[in-house]
Amino acid sequence: MPLRPPHPILSPARLPEPLLALRLTPLFVLSLVLLSLSLAGCAGQAPRKDQPVLSGGSGTLGRADPGFLQWLERQSLLGAAPEAAVVVSGSEIGWRAPGSPPVPSLLLTEADMWLSVEPRLLLTGGKRSALEELAQPPVFEALRACGIRGVYLRAAAEAGAVWGYDRAATTTGNDITGHGFAEDVGTEEDFSRLAHTASKSRTLLASDLVPAATGLGPDFFLAARGVRDYPGLYCAIEIPRDLWGLLPPPEGEWRGVALDASQTSALVERGILPARLARDALVWAATGGWASTGEVRGADGTLRRWVYRFHQKPGRPVLNWNDPSATARRTLSASAIRQVGLRRLPLVGLEIAPLAGQEAGGATVSTAPLPEAARSLGREVRRYGGWTWMRDVLPFADLQDIMPDGPDFATSPVTTTTVEHALLTEDASALRDCIDSALESGLEFRRFVNTLPSADGIDYSLPQMMAAGHRPLSPGGLPGAVLQAHMVAGAHRRIGAWGEQAPFIGDVLYVNATTLSAIAAGFTPAQAAADENVVAIVRNHLFLAAFKAAQPGLFMLPADNLAGTLPLTWEHVALRPESWRKEQAARGAWSPMPPISGLASTRGGVPRAPAAYPPVVVQKGIEGSFVSGMARLASLRTATGVAQGIVVARPATRGEGSVALLTRLPGDRGHILTIANFAATPTTEHIRLERTWNLDAGTRGKDMLDETFTSMGTDMQIPMAARQCRVILLR
Repeated sequence: MPLRPPHPILSPARLPEPLLALRLTPLFVLSLVLLSLSLAGCAGQAPRKDQPVLSGGSGTLGRADPGFLQWLERQSLLGAAPEAAVVVSGSEIGWRAPGSPPVPSLLLTEADMWLSVEPRLLLTGGKRSALEELAQPPVFEALRACGIRGVYLRAAAEAGAVWGYDRAATTTGNDITGHGFAEDVGTEEDFSRLAHTASKSRTLLASDLVPAATGLGPDFFLAARGVRDYPGLYCAIEIPRDLWGLLPPPEGEWRGVALDASQTSALVERGILPARLARDALVWAATGGWASTGEVRGADGTLRRWVYRFHQKPGRPVLNWNDPSATARRTLSASAIRQVGLRRLPLVGLEIAPLAGQEAGGATVSTAPLPEAARSLGREVRRYGGWTWMRDVLPFADLQDIMPDGPDFATSPVTTTTVEHALLTEDASALRDCIDSALESGLEFRRFVNTLPSADGIDYSLPQMMAAGHRPLSPGGLPGAVLQAHMVAGAHRRIGAWGEQAPFIGDVLYVNATTLSAIAAGFTPAQAAADENVVAIVRNHLFLAAFKAAQPGLFMLPADNLAGTLPLTWEHVALRPESWRKEQAARGAWSPMPPISGLASTRGGVPRAPAAYPPVVVQKGIEGSFVSGMARLASLRTATGVAQGIVVARPATRGEGSVALLTRLPGDRGHILTIANFAATPTTEHIRLERTWNLDAGTRGKDMLDETFTSMGTDMQIPMAARQCRVILLR
């Protein structure tokens, strides 16, 4: 694979020499050495979808076929670790950049607005892969026009469904099983072409590391067959044969079956499973438990059954960070070397919340080994010249512990779900409480990543609130758990006529930002698809984006927002209404280019979603379009430097749907007062600016989004239209 040239944004002409030496040299050396080892080619090819992939049984050998096991190792995540480690071990690469402390400022300067793309949801023309479709120059021209400076590829790697254990179980691609790209996403050569196009348009690329909960793929198959140190990769326990009767009846070798409470208790009584894990006391932790495999023929011919920890569903086994084999650490380290070194990605995402509480339960509440893993991966990636984004939403206290020496960025616990809930219900109390909690915790807002809702929906599990339990989230506020329950009930009431097109499953409301904007406007699904209502949807959509874009830190826009995708119905996906998975409603496909006649689905079979907006490459020339609105927000961020600002206070507001933040801008640019009215009715807010914020009677204010508003002094009467965000520059 040809080595792509240094990115023009991060070129010697643009960077101060010390920063260049600290951040880019290790990354460049890594890419050269990894390229020489041809790691991309060593991984082998994923099995075709029409191929049986779990063969390799005993045959006449009475044991697993050794040739098949060797082939699995070539596909595995752990199998790539030795070749990746040899690049760094014993070399100067790991010593050229400091692992601590986090230094987010350079990335914030060069690329503070990003587009998050799920390649599996891209419609492609002809025989083009998703990466090739994205690599077309007109796409990047449109992205640059609306202020995007980085493209984050989400869930692009090979996932569990390709291995055939349960293809219906994988709809998101988060259950990663390989380092290579998924078949319907593209190849390394396709990625190289994408990187070349991105480089020419001065745009950065980023993607995920292997998550702490993988899919059922080669590594799990090798672990269950007892191959060398693979069993140490997962939180798995071999069950003695005389206790198999306590396990659920097997449903084949590889289809994991969750243990019920009585089965778990029976294994606890016999000393096989711990009575409890520290995770059990973490009220904010995602659902999970113990699951069992079927009868698996090992490399030595022995039949085994295993019980293993899973995250959310049995198809996502959890890595064991604490195992003495260090296989989980080696696997994640290999992922970091490949992504930052071989692919030269400056930003990588971490999903490590499944590691929380991975200890036998004791008297104290513990999130170990999550903090250790977060710090270790953050330091390692920095030594290679990159930055990390912890995509999990964690409680404020845990972020306060992890962030000083951990990942460079974290998904904002302040704006995630709370802003969307304020738009949906006209109640911003949860948002105000989260702002206060973050300020009280001393967290840096510029190290937060602010995102809009995507196909993954809006997560109302709200770990940042649930961790507070029966304590108020902030002084004078509701107890955390009470506030979370109140929010869930309020969201249910507002869904109304949308029904299965806005399904609430568990704690997740499966809508994206466009659908949320339509619901908030009071439209039914039929009305949302009508051309005459697009202006109202765009207005709400840009209001949502404006508030988050006015925050310090990175701004991450899910790609389906650009197309304005609306929900799928069962007719798009299934033959009968009872056979479709309702969470697929928000997962429709889209294209940045004008639609190809007759193209109804992606290469992977994802149906085209109805779209409220024209294609991205068309929108850039339309005044009042979502893309033109995003361009204006990008200009605001550039002009103010708010990405590196410091939130100093939350001035008091009167309206239930109102919230205000005061942010000190870098250098001598002054402050901005961001004030939003989430209510569907106008209001007037009386804001008093305190002298302790270095503002006085001579302070002049000007709204950068509505230049007709100006002010003088520290006592401000601010008229607010329904669903309006003002960004007032104060000097």
